[in-house]
Amino acid sequence: MLLLLCSSSLLAQSVTTTCSSLEVTGLPVPFQGILSKVDQYGEHLGRCFADFGECCFSVVSPGNATHEIVLFRRLSNGNRQFVERKFASSASFDNLSIGDYFVEVFYAIEWTSPACPNGALLYDVSPQPAYKGRRAARTVNPAYTSEDIRVGPTFASDIVYTPIDPDPGFFTYGWDSDEDPKFDFSQTGPHSMHFIAVFEEVAPFRYSSTSGWVSGRIPNEVNVASFMPGLQDWSNYTLQVAIENSGCRNAIEWPSPSWNAAAVDIQICAAGFGCEEQEITEIVIGPNPAVNQIHVQGLNDYTGIQYAIFDVGGREITRASLSTQEIDIANLVSGAYILQIFEETGAELHQSKLIVRK
Repeated sequence: MLLLLCSSSLLAQSVTTTCSSLEVTGLPVPFQGILSKVDQYGEHLGRCFADFGECCFSVVSPGNATHEIVLFRRLSNGNRQFVERKFASSASFDNLSIGDYFVEVFYAIEWTSPACPNGALLYDVSPQPAYKGRRAARTVNPAYTSEDIRVGPTFASDIVYTPIDPDPGFFTYGWDSDEDPKFDFSQTGPHSMHFIAVFEEVAPFRYSSTSGWVSGRIPNEVNVASFMPGLQDWSNYTLQVAIENSGCRNAIEWPSPSWNAAAVDIQICAAGFGCEEQEITEIVIGPNPAVNQIHVQGLNDYTGIQYAIFDVGGREITRASLSTQEIDIANLVSGAYILQIFEETGAELHQSKLIVRK
C-alpha cells in the first residue's frame, strides 16, 4: 500500500530551528513503482487509473528536486500565513522573525504508461507553473505536515495550564489526598525541551523532578502524584514547569532568573474534606491578602452568624460571632488560613482560603 509506505518513510524527517532560521532535513526520496489503486495523490492520478488501470510514476520537480517544501507562519488567531516555498530534498529558511511556524511537504510525480516505456508521459496536469512542460504534478495533499515549532526563544506566557478537577472550589488548585492532582498543559505554546519539578513545602521537604531537561513537548497531562507519591494531608506543594526552544535557549542551567517557568501552589486537604466544594453562597471577603482586617459582603442579616478561622493543618485558631461586616485578624501571623462562615445550627454558608501578610 502506498499510504503505509509513505507514512513509515517519513519517520526520519527533522524540523529544527534557531533564533532566526528553520531547517528541514531527513526527507526520504519518494519511491517509484506501479500503483494499483487511487490514493492520496488525488484526482489527476485517478484519471490515469481510469484510462489504464495502473500507472507508473517517478519523481520530478524543478531543478530535479524531489520535494516541494512550503513554510507557513501560525498567526495568533490560529490561521496560517504563507512565507516561502522551496523545491529541494532539504531546505533552510533564514532571517525569520520570532514566531511559530510549520511546514508542509509535497512530492512531485510524473506518470508514464502502464508498461513505463522510458518516460512516455500521459498528461500535462501540473498545478504549479514551474512544472509546466514537464508533464508533472504535485501531490494533491501534503505527504507530511509538521507540528508548530518556535523560531526564537520561548516566553513565560507560552506556559498554559488548567487544573483537571471536576469540582473546582475555593482552592483553585486544591485536592483531597485520595485524589490525583492533575494539570492540562495541552495549550502550552511551541517548545522543544521541558523540565518538571515538585517541591514539598512542609517537612520532610521532599523534592522530585525529571532527569534534567527532557527533549520534546511537555505531556498534555501532568500528574503531580506521579512525581511525588504519598502526598500528605494538609500539606502544600509547588509544581514547577519550565520550557525552552533548544535552538534558541534563554538559559537552561540552574539557577537562572531567565528561565521561562511557572510555579503553581497546590493544597492537599484530608480525604473527604472537600477541597473541591463550591462556595455555598455569594458571600465575598476582602481584601485578600489582608493585614489586620477583612470585610464580609453578601449577608443581609447577621443574627446567629458565626465564623471560624483554621490554619492549613486544620487546627482551629479562632471562633466568634459575626455581628458586623468586619473581622479582626490583627492577631494572626503571616500565612495561609481557611475561613468558614456558618449559621448557629452549624450550616455552612461560606468557606474560602485567606492569606495574611504582615
